[in-house]
Amino acid sequence: MSNTLFRAILLAAAVLPAAAHASLITKASEEDVKFKATNSQKDSTANGQATTVQNVTMATTEIQKFDKNLGVLTGATVNLKSAYTQSTNVTVQATGDGNNKDGAYIASGTGSSAIKMVIPTSREGGAASQSNIADSCGGTKPKSACSDGATTKTVNDNVDLGATNLNAYVGAGKFNVDHVAVSNSASLTANNFNGVATTESQISWEGWLNAQYSYLMHAASSFSLDSNLNELTLDFGDLFIGDVFGVKDFGISNRAGDRVGLKLTGIAASGDTAMFSPGLALFDNLGQGATNGYQASFLGTTAGAYGATYQLTLADVGLATYASDSLFDNYGLTLKLKANLLAREVPANDVPEPGSLLLLGLGAALAGVARRRKA
Repeated sequence: MSNTLFRAILLAAAVLPAAAHASLITKASEEDVKFKATNSQKDSTANGQATTVQNVTMATTEIQKFDKNLGVLTGATVNLKSAYTQSTNVTVQATGDGNNKDGAYIASGTGSSAIKMVIPTSREGGAASQSNIADSCGGTKPKSACSDGATTKTVNDNVDLGATNLNAYVGAGKFNVDHVAVSNSASLTANNFNGVATTESQISWEGWLNAQYSYLMHAASSFSLDSNLNELTLDFGDLFIGDVFGVKDFGISNRAGDRVGLKLTGIAASGDTAMFSPGLALFDNLGQGATNGYQASFLGTTAGAYGATYQLTLADVGLATYASDSLFDNYGLTLKLKANLLAREVPANDVPEPGSLLLLGLGAALAGVARRRKA
């Protein structure tokens, strides 16, 4: 086969069968990861102005990334189950006036907060807030420590990590989820004591996180749909010049399973390539459980033993949504073709020897003499 013809074969597109159906596989991270995040803010000036902090990372949780050896990642979700408590606590230092014997003194305050979690590639979730959680300090003795004002809210969320940045969640390491105090405000609204009064607003956010991954298994290239066959030898055997050689049928398969498609990206030929046609053509998307069929031919015209090898490079096919870092592109198949072309010999007993020819001539002459005598 000429080099021009061979290059044309490589560039030709194969006719693709319809892709078989593959179902997404869902896998949670190895275990739920427990977290606890806290933040505290205080205000000791009863001037009607709150003391506030914003966008403070209270804690960071690490979650295992998707193992690309499992397959091609098509989606990811971070799941949150948690409880968020906003506490307000007003306290007053001891005074020198008998600690408010008549009970007329009072100190009061409020606290407000908001939270969220921040996931790589600017995804957010778990947003919640609580406001005007009040506490007061009064009576015959100032309060030194307590948390009379507290409310708790359940915060559950499932955050889709999106389609454009899935590579951030693929690999051997972990990715970070930041637990952020979007705001935390404390306001001392009143203080009738001679001592210093303080309003403390405290966030306590705790619970569990995990990641849930959707994926398809990698393609499984083979010369057989039923087994893992990475090398195939087609032997045309002993052939004779002038005979009709026939063809050898074979196929390239993407073995059945919940897999991505398979594509043939390259063919490297070596050996006696001019003496064979492998019938191969590049293809773009062979579905799981499907086979592309081919016919190899021997083209030799001169006696001799011939062989050619074709190293095939194959790869996963990406879907509409997938993490490109989880694709495999290093699959290899090896096709070998061989044939022994012979010149057909004339059998020795079909060629008369010189002595035999002499005897045949004498016999014919004697037969002629005998016929003349009878006449």
